[in-house]
Order: sequence, then structure tokens, then C-alpha cells
Amino acid sequence: MKVLQSSVFRAFCAIVIGILLVANPGIATKWLVILIGMLFLIPGVVTLVIYMRLKFTTVASRPFFPIVGVGSILLGLLLIVFPIHFIEILMYILGAFLIVAASNQMANLWQYRKMVVVSPAYFIVPVFTFFVAGFLIIRPLEAVFTILGVMSMVYGLSEFFHAWHFRKVIPIQQKSTIVKASSKDAEVKEKQ
Repeated sequence: MKVLQSSVFRAFCAIVIGILLVANPGIATKWLVILIGMLFLIPGVVTLVIYMRLKFTTVASRPFFPIVGVGSILLGLLLIVFPIHFIEILMYILGAFLIVAASNQMANLWQYRKMVVVSPAYFIVPVFTFFVAGFLIIRPLEAVFTILGVMSMVYGLSEFFHAWHFRKVIPIQQKSTIVKASSKDAEVKEKQ
């Protein structure tokens, strides 16, 4: 169930990001950069607060100064304060995200082939997404964020479809993993 939920969540996020990028690429990219800055800032602040709380305790193993936490805070602040300077970098990050997501989708479909018949047509969307995202990273166009947004929505919709279509395969896959693990445990007990 967790696999299904994570793929549905991934699909939902991809569709939302795609809609935002298509609806208004300029403002959406600025806010995505600010959001990414917050995602760096918040864990950095939490790390620093935990360090400060533990610093004044009598614990024998006091933590070292959280250099990574401070770096995370600084990067988050830079992204929040100067989002326009990082928008070009965001294009490459979104393109890389789509490449990784499409690769993951192809790998999942390949796994499903071991349990059910999977038509080659299912591979069309992830392969197309993979190549379009790669092309846009190598050769950016004027409407790159709009195209990435459309591809993000297409990826999200196909991920929803795959989660729905293969919902019965996922529990079978999890059960087979549990059966394999329990049979290995039984073999080890027999050898002892």
C-alpha cells in the first residue's frame, strides 16, 4: 500500500507543478525556487536549534557544530531572497527530476512484467518524457517551463493510471518479497 501511496503522491505533485508551470511559468518558477529555499532553510534551522539545545546539556557526547545545517540555512536564504538568479538552474533541476521519474516509471513497468502482461504501449509515455526532458536540458528553448509543465502533467497522469491499473500487482510483489524473506529465515534455522 505504501508503494501505491507514494506513486499517487508523486503523480499528484507532478501534476500540480505541471499546472503551475503551464498556467504562469514566470511566477510559478519564482515561487518554486522560493519553496525549494524553504525546504533548505527549515531543516537547517531545526538542526541549529537541536545543536543549541544539546550544547548546554551535560551530555558527554555533545554534537559538533552543524556546518551542514548552517550551509542549508545560507542556501535557503539565498534561494528565498534572490529567486530570479536561480530560475535557470531550476530548469535543469526540473528536467533532471523528469528524467529520474521517467526512468523509475520504466523500471516499475519492467518489474510488473514479471507478474502480469504489460503492453509495450505503457512504455510510450515514460520514454517520451525521458527524451523530451533530456532534450530540454541539452538544448533549452524559449518555452522550456511550459513544455516541462506539460510533460510533468503527462507523467503525473500516467503515474496515476499505472497506480490504478497495477494496484493488484503491488500487493503480490510485496507478498512475494515477504515469502522469500521468511523462506530464507527457515533455511537458516534448519542449517543450525
